[in-house]
Amino acid sequence: MGAGWVGETAARPETATRAFAEIAPPSGELYANPAASQAMLDDAMFNVEDWLADQLGREFAVAEGSAFVTGNGTNRPKGFLTYATTNEVDSVRAFGTLQHLATGTAGAFPAANPQDKLVELVHSLKGPYRQGACWVMNSDTLARIRKFKTSDGAFIWQPGLVEGQAATLLGYPVVEAEDMPDVAANSLSIAFGNFRAGYLIADRGETRILRDPFLCAFLCNQKGRRCDHRFTGHQVDEIRRQLIFTLARWAPGPCSLPPFGADRALTFLDGDMAMMMSLVPGASPVSLTEARGWLRLGGASDDAVVEPLLRAATAICEAFVGQWLVRRSGSELVPVVQGAARLSVRPVVAVDEVRMLAADDSETVLAVGDYRLSLAADGAGRLMIASQHGAVRVRVTYRAGMAEAGAEVPEAIRHGIVRLVQHLYEARDAKEVPPPPAAIAALWQPWRALRLGSRR
Repeated sequence: MGAGWVGETAARPETATRAFAEIAPPSGELYANPAASQAMLDDAMFNVEDWLADQLGREFAVAEGSAFVTGNGTNRPKGFLTYATTNEVDSVRAFGTLQHLATGTAGAFPAANPQDKLVELVHSLKGPYRQGACWVMNSDTLARIRKFKTSDGAFIWQPGLVEGQAATLLGYPVVEAEDMPDVAANSLSIAFGNFRAGYLIADRGETRILRDPFLCAFLCNQKGRRCDHRFTGHQVDEIRRQLIFTLARWAPGPCSLPPFGADRALTFLDGDMAMMMSLVPGASPVSLTEARGWLRLGGASDDAVVEPLLRAATAICEAFVGQWLVRRSGSELVPVVQGAARLSVRPVVAVDEVRMLAADDSETVLAVGDYRLSLAADGAGRLMIASQHGAVRVRVTYRAGMAEAGAEVPEAIRHGIVRLVQHLYEARDAKEVPPPPAAIAALWQPWRALRLGSRR
């Protein structure tokens, strides 16, 4: 895709255009066919059917997680580790090939400054794809990396600040996947990349359970239950993921893979999904220089530690006050209920585009006169749709944020972010991060808005 600059009245010649190519992901059905005797169903002191369903859910989760990493593509997804890899950069690498980075030490990390290879790996991924990227590795590899420190003794691994929040490595979430190989010669042991952009998982409906009381009962007085779940997984953009080898190499590749447990959190294409958001992470209203000055750091040697803490503190602040701080754009897919669609972000400044989605997923751009933006006193936005035309969802592109620039964000909010960065920085080597000072919440509290029925 190309672009160019021209004068106001100059001609606008055609620019380069991307070519489309068909990608056919491999698909298959994951099934289980357990059996239980009629006597067991009748006499057990617990609900056997519910227990079977729970166990099958766990088995399916484990099988799917393994397939997304190492699946061979035959009646199952093609795992990201099964694609060819090369050390070539994006501009010359063939489509469908993933990039790997060598550690330079067979089956191990370099003895001196092993963390430098991780930094190189992060920046081998193009900047736009680093937003939303994450690490994927097994617990044994993670145990090694958690011991890595900077020259001043700070750990590059940081625990999650609140329950349910992923730990971070160089500022990016870490996902443990036991199907990833151990660190060894020629192994792809670590993956880093943006999986939401680079790996597609299409989930064909929900798991179905079919009870068969006849066939098994005739043969052995047992009742069978067949469970089927159809889905597929396939790479769609190799540029958005990088791998790292351990031979002289060790592997980072995708990301956005969720914990491979009973509760999957991968990016599924689900026709029943009620809402989908595409949000660009916001800039911090506090500059790295300001944070460095508050921490009394003379140089930039700790920037690799301070910068992710600054991003984390900003995200925590936005979650606490329920508002975006620095203005930015977002896109949201929301349901239309009685002619109204409620946006989840505040404070909304303007709506740039509204698209109606029909049942067949076709989209129609609404004219400005076909909708009206209603803003509440707290900046919450609600779209009033003149006519739904049979559609039940809209895709809204909008701008939202408290201030146009970071310096315009209220000083108390900015000061609270700086204090939280200080708290996190001072606790970076602690086994357990203590709760932040109450003064931080006191600084942010005047801007916090609560909604009835919300989680805040």
